Amino acid sequence: MVGKLIKHELYAIFRVLVILSAATVVFAAAARLLGAIGESSEELGAVGVGAILMSMFYTFTVLALVAAAWGLGISSFYRSLYRGEGYMTFSLPASPSKIVGAKLIAAIVGMAAASVVSGVSVVILFVGAGDGDVGFAAELIRELVSAYLGVWESDPLLFAERIIQWVVGIPCSLLVIYAILSVGQLFTAHRKLYTFLLLFGVYMAGAVLSEFCYFPIIEAAGNVSVHLAAWLGIATVAAIDAACWFLTVYILKRKVNLL
Repeated sequence: MVGKLIKHELYAIFRVLVILSAATVVFAAAARLLGAIGESSEELGAVGVGAILMSMFYTFTVLALVAAAWGLGISSFYRSLYRGEGYMTFSLPASPSKIVGAKLIAAIVGMAAASVVSGVSVVILFVGAGDGDVGFAAELIRELVSAYLGVWESDPLLFAERIIQWVVGIPCSLLVIYAILSVGQLFTAHRKLYTFLLLFGVYMAGAVLSEFCYFPIIEAAGNVSVHLAAWLGIATVAAIDAACWFLTVYILKRKVNLL
């Protein structure tokens, strides 16, 4: 059943992402082509203007792609659990934990796919570019690769810790929103207003706690051991993930209110 749920979620997400992905690649290719033609001309001309417009469209579409990949995972969760579709969703032979897990996995896959398409579009944008552009892009990529390879060569344990941080960190933003939406639906009136206020309050509290508690503690731990700082960060994010997961599942099991 979980596989079918994931398949359904992926279909709902990718039918939008495919369009944005195609637009992103097309605008990147058009901007590169017009840019290459314009480089042979000393004057800006219509081709140069077209290249600038295509670059602007590319920027908008790649941003829309990344935002949509995250937003679709949120909207699918809210729409199919806390709106009219919820009656049909809860009639399925699947527990709330399986439903939430399927939605989370599908959302992460969508975000990963959007990241891959964005990376490919950047490569397309720089293919055949002038020496300066290629040099800048190549140097940026080289520095990123060298940074990770340097960590791997000097301290494989720290490299593994960085990977674990990615694993626990990627679902965190989704799970926090899932939990906030779940708590917000408990209100019987003005749900959207209270959910927005709850969202604002949580993120403001998170910013304050991060600034005055989390970051100072991590910095102090880093002075003792970089591994201690890494594991404190991992434990903190993992605790947030677990708390948001269990809160969401508990509300879906015990407190859900679709009225």
